[in-house]
Amino acid sequence: MDDYIIAGLIGISVFLVGSIIVALINVYIKYLVEG
Repeated sequence: MDDYIIAGLIGISVFLVGSIIVALINVYIKYLVEG
């Protein structure tokens, strides 16, 4: 059961980090386009 929980937490962490990176990239592109 612990393995599944750890795997789930890792998956959520990767998903959150990926979402943040995508958001930052979008903001950066928007900044370049408007700049």
